[in-house]
Amino acid sequence: MASILLDSVSFVVGDSVILDRVSLSLGDGELLGVVGPSGSGKTSILRVIAGLDPVASGSIMIGGVDMTTTPTHARDIAMAFQDAVVYPHMTVGKNVSYPLDVRDVDKSEIDRRVKAMGRALEIEKILDRWPRELSAGHQQLVQVARAIIRIPAVLLLDEPLARVDAGNRTRLRGELRSLQTGFGVTTVYVTNDVTEVMAIADRLAVLKEGTIQQVGEPRAIYDRPANRFVADFVGESPMNFIPVRIESDARGAWLVADGVRIRSWAPEVAAHRPRTTILGVRPEDIEVDATGDVGATVLRSTRYGSQSEAELAIGSARIWMRRRGPPPAAGDELRVRFTDWHLFTVDGGEAIAHVG
Repeated sequence: MASILLDSVSFVVGDSVILDRVSLSLGDGELLGVVGPSGSGKTSILRVIAGLDPVASGSIMIGGVDMTTTPTHARDIAMAFQDAVVYPHMTVGKNVSYPLDVRDVDKSEIDRRVKAMGRALEIEKILDRWPRELSAGHQQLVQVARAIIRIPAVLLLDEPLARVDAGNRTRLRGELRSLQTGFGVTTVYVTNDVTEVMAIADRLAVLKEGTIQQVGEPRAIYDRPANRFVADFVGESPMNFIPVRIESDARGAWLVADGVRIRSWAPEVAAHRPRTTILGVRPEDIEVDATGDVGATVLRSTRYGSQSEAELAIGSARIWMRRRGPPPAAGDELRVRFTDWHLFTVDGGEAIAHVG
């Protein structure tokens, strides 16, 4: 297998900078998730690693060897694209076995590995079918199986489960992680589904407009986002944001807004008084509490399964609360408390405090 190092890599198309001095490193056998909104450059990272797009500056090392200008076929890389590419003139089984067939692997070994891959990705029963008979989700799984089966040094996955139905996606992402770990293949996994990749990645890289915003373990990024963009993007639901003033008295600092008066003993909060900042709180970190620091009015609510959501008005701000159990009724007046919260600067959105 192989490590990967991108050192200040830029990729430019015409006058557009798609990747701007991106630096990333992956250890041997690591799975790195790359997330970001559409157009942020996620797929371009895969393409420059694969050698499909030339870099304007910077270097790419794979397994300690400079591969910046090495042709794609000499990089020992397999890639599964978002739009599944399957060979229409081959059965599913032949599609999966193709990388082994062209390497003259023993037929019995090919048969064993194709069946094992079919069981792992739940395509064993369709190995004799033709691609035209498959759903888009099954076509994606065939492409992923074909990419993994030869055990490349580097595996590049671009939204590999995007077309798989939701009922199977959770189970299959676990199987995909088991295959990756079992083979020890260094993997870059690009997706718009943050919760999906947070469940299986060793680390995350958060991308915005071609620049890296933060890299770290999924839970660490969730708990301590570097800025407001990361805080809003990483998580099951967007973070709530409320402008607040930092005021002080003889005992410490307060966060103050219409309906909000939160005591903070954190020195990093007091250091920014007097100042207007942005208070960020996740929907799951809001609890109904009769002694809470925040007064709210329920605007609307809904329940789905064991969870419920409610939109709350706090002064002029509108925020969402998520909880287990039944939701409060529209029109209810509540006191709530924030069990975990963040502060960000107004201008640049940098994180300046975390309490929780």
